[in-house]
Amino acid sequence: MGFHRFGAVLWVCALGWGATVQAEPAPNTQELRLPADDPRTPIHVIGEDRAWMLGQMRLFLAALGQINGAIASGDRAEVARTARRVGMKIEESEPYRPSNWRSLTPPGWGEMARTVRLGFDRMADQAATASPENLNAELAEQVQICVACHQTFRVAD
Repeated sequence: MGFHRFGAVLWVCALGWGATVQAEPAPNTQELRLPADDPRTPIHVIGEDRAWMLGQMRLFLAALGQINGAIASGDRAEVARTARRVGMKIEESEPYRPSNWRSLTPPGWGEMARTVRLGFDRMADQAATASPENLNAELAEQVQICVACHQTFRVAD
């Protein structure tokens, strides 16, 4: 997957759209619009809980971009550092995390979030020894989990 196509996938993931975007030719904006009746499962969170959830998504997205750049430049230490920052251990050091998080989210959401965090841990563990192709494959897997989550769930207004 080339850098431009990967960037397009990250953009789609960030916006919560489940569309495939080709780097060239430019996508038809009509194809990127969600249907008026959004079939995704709503997640109803407010206040600090909502801010935390959206912040986690932005953190994942930033990490995906940083890891992509680190792989491209051959900076394995940065791959490991960045991946570790969004892995499972981050939950232990977060200044705020809703104590009742599982009751706030629908079934399946927590499993996807855990799978992404475990994938980042795997990347951190493999960063020193895996080939760039294998690191890219692992990164692509994390992006696909993001896409699947955004295709399945939406943060309700």
